[in-house]
Amino acid sequence: TVNHAAAWTPISPIPSAPDSVVPRVYAYVKTSIQAEVTLRTDIISNRDAMVLDVKPRQGRKVTIVHVYNDPSRGRQQALWQLRNINIPLDQPMVITGDANLHHIRWSR
Repeated sequence: TVNHAAAWTPISPIPSAPDSVVPRVYAYVKTSIQAEVTLRTDIISNRDAMVLDVKPRQGRKVTIVHVYNDPSRGRQQALWQLRNINIPLDQPMVITGDANLHHIRWSR
């Protein structure tokens, strides 16, 4: 029997949040990865977004931005906050998430 949970480290966007604050983005990092992964709460601390820096032993640091777009809100707070973050444009970056967008053609 293999314990798959032990192979992954969970990362919450707000590590010290009370139980009443449920994160809507989450990251899992393989424990055997040969890289340093840092949660950047200095850039954004929001249950709907997270920024991670991944620095492999060899190679350049990559920034991962993960966002959840809440379709039920009129104003997407996390998206607005992300518009104002300060990350160098020459740095490798991956932007991912659940955009919750809809197009009429998807319903056909």
